[in-house]
Amino acid sequence: RVVSSPLVAGAIPIRESLVRTENQKKMALFCQHCKERLSLWLAPIECKADMLSLCNPNSCGGEYKHRAPLVPTGFALILQNEDMSSELETWRMFDPAPESDSYLNVDDLLEPSRMIDDFSRLNGCCGISGTDGPTHVCSCNAEIGTLNSDCWTWFAFLRDVQNTYWKYDD
Repeated sequence: RVVSSPLVAGAIPIRESLVRTENQKKMALFCQHCKERLSLWLAPIECKADMLSLCNPNSCGGEYKHRAPLVPTGFALILQNEDMSSELETWRMFDPAPESDSYLNVDDLLEPSRMIDDFSRLNGCCGISGTDGPTHVCSCNAEIGTLNSDCWTWFAFLRDVQNTYWKYDD
């Protein structure tokens, strides 16, 4: 069964399993070094069907749309298996952090996360390409991930797997 969720801009149809409830597990991104929480509590997208329902970039009229987020706010795309990774490969225009296992909406990042001071990493045409290394750091200066926001990349934040971890709420 498909329902419209008020949690997603434009009421994108999503599977009922993803309509957030008070009892649903949520997760947040944390810094591996200082243990600071870096994101809002997010609903994980952990299966291909949910990924196709929520994250398919072709949902923007069948073609790439500049600055259209790959992942809607309130969710995190967690690549759990080869099937999900293979599907995402068919969507990619460019992935500057192929070792990342997670994508989230940059609007879900919290204050401890900020742009890096090294401007040589913030290159791009109409945004940040993410081709020059991590673009975001924690308040402790650990590099936490890369923003893709250029006109030729999907609009998404890719976490650094060495310096961050996911934690489920209790």
